[in-house]
Amino acid sequence: MPLLSLLPHFLAADARFAHASFKANKARRGREAMGVRVPSDSDLRRLGKISKDLTDHMVGITPREPAFMRVGGKTYAQSFGHLEVSKNGMGLTYKPLKTLSSDAIKKDGARANKNLRDYNANLGFISRDHHLLGVRSARADTPTRIEELLAFGAAVCKPHQLPRDDQGRPIFSPVVITAMDRSRKKAFFGILLRWFGRPGGEERRYLRQQRRAIDKVFGKADSIRRQVGEQTFVIKRPLLYNLPMSSQATSKRAVLRARVHNLPASQALFERLAAACILPGSRATPAMRRLAHSMMQCHTLTEKRSWLALMVMTYGDLQGKLSPSERMAVQALSMGLNNRSLAGGLQTGPLSTGFELLQLAHAFALCGMVPHVGCKSGQDRTATEVGLLVTADVPAGVYPGGKIYEPLADEVDRTAQDHAKKLFSQAVHTFSANPVRLVRGLGPKGRLKLGEGTAYAHPFPAAFLLPKGA
Repeated sequence: MPLLSLLPHFLAADARFAHASFKANKARRGREAMGVRVPSDSDLRRLGKISKDLTDHMVGITPREPAFMRVGGKTYAQSFGHLEVSKNGMGLTYKPLKTLSSDAIKKDGARANKNLRDYNANLGFISRDHHLLGVRSARADTPTRIEELLAFGAAVCKPHQLPRDDQGRPIFSPVVITAMDRSRKKAFFGILLRWFGRPGGEERRYLRQQRRAIDKVFGKADSIRRQVGEQTFVIKRPLLYNLPMSSQATSKRAVLRARVHNLPASQALFERLAAACILPGSRATPAMRRLAHSMMQCHTLTEKRSWLALMVMTYGDLQGKLSPSERMAVQALSMGLNNRSLAGGLQTGPLSTGFELLQLAHAFALCGMVPHVGCKSGQDRTATEVGLLVTADVPAGVYPGGKIYEPLADEVDRTAQDHAKKLFSQAVHTFSANPVRLVRGLGPKGRLKLGEGTAYAHPFPAAFLLPKGA
């Protein structure tokens, strides 16, 4: 198992501590015979905890407090954690409320501490009343990081909420979404940073490494099995999306380049959505079931694009028969494969990747898939992604007019849009404060870096993020 090589640092420390404990016990027995007071077992346990806390601090693993947000009678929560190899070496163990700091990786520069390349920084998850909405992290661009990321998502998911295979094992279906940037501007700045001895800006390379890492973990298989705690999960090969969110990715060319990268995932989502909507027990509307049966007849990219082009011509008659989530799911497919909305408008503007994720979240929910969002550090752009996932999950009953916000509808409901901005802003402010504060400190640096009020402002927050408390 690749993850068995995750913790050489910890295993060596444990061995040294065990040897020291043996010598201490031997010395204690001698002192007891001489009538000398010796430390109690509770003293030794406290010493062991201090040793573990010191080791975590040296590696950069820091405590993280959970955060909560109440909306419409539902509780949205964010918590952090990481995985360690079990003591028997046969599985993984979930360790809550502590995760690696991206600042530790940045300061190390991948030079001194190899273990920093084997953990995901700022690793956490977002849930609604104990139902997993998504996982967040910094870049997962090595096989061990990819494996920890996916197994972590399975670990924090409730097994009874997942489908089962023929042997009764829960099946976990992840989607990996990164907001890193493939634009030439970002690549140029990354090269400049490397010349000045500050590695960490080469996001094109990280994206290539991420795809290779998934290939290395899964090979040609569609799934892997991993034991987390007492439960063995079947983890399906993740779909991989690139949805850039930074100011350098606002051009039409940058958006189109990301859509080309996403073509394999968009095609796979087309097929999975169709299959999910015709399953027995599916909550799909009759109109969506009919569409799903026709989608099942599309096998090539050309056929799928032609089907979506036909939908543009017939969508006016169908949209009233589909649920809002179904409409947004099909809109996401149209954006991903044809770069257009179902109204026919080209969707390659600065806000298009944000709108695409907002609608993809509905498609993932219909398919029973869990998004794993992230960027380079798991902070600024990840905060935008987390805000979009929470906004997409809020039901229509919370909105003043009883209708959810559909950004690509023929007529956008301005009341719903204003409320969506409030929900998005509340989620960003609630769930970004903890990781940013711990990584960047409590002073002026302890805030999101979204380029507000400058030429480098991130486009979606610039348009949707309201000031804290507004």
